[in-house]
Amino acid sequence: MFMRTIEFQHFSAFAPSLARTSTPDWMLYLMAKLGGLDAVVTRDRAQFAQREELVAIALTDLTVVTWRQAVEDPLAEWGQLMAYAPQIAKRMRTANYSPTVIFLPAPRLSPEHTERPLELARELAGRERMPYNEWRNAALAVMNEALDRQRGTRAVQLKNLLADLAK
Repeated sequence: MFMRTIEFQHFSAFAPSLARTSTPDWMLYLMAKLGGLDAVVTRDRAQFAQREELVAIALTDLTVVTWRQAVEDPLAEWGQLMAYAPQIAKRMRTANYSPTVIFLPAPRLSPEHTERPLELARELAGRERMPYNEWRNAALAVMNEALDRQRGTRAVQLKNLLADLAK
């Protein structure tokens, strides 16, 4: 069984003295290598067109992760990094921890990524060869039976809510 652990550390915690000053990115890569890091995440894509930075990355066994396009939302950026972390780790292992730059795709939702639940329910009822209202009533019966087996105020509240929503 293969165990994997991914630990993130903000640069200011890793190298506080360098974080307080203007430090060339190539120096940060050398510091990361010296500190035993396996990967670095950066928002600065411009450095991949800079001689010293590319040479420093190529000389180390670091994986550098960035985004193909700028991501302005830190929550989306962090979430995408977390979502891709297992794949990033796999790429690092596949590359035998040789220098690699990974460009993450833009975290964008397009219209084909969204569906209306009512339409999904109607499709499923159709696949089960049942009229939608009959199919919906069967689901509501199962839900009500489950709530009837529950005890307490929360169960009553849920049952009342379900009844109101189902009108």
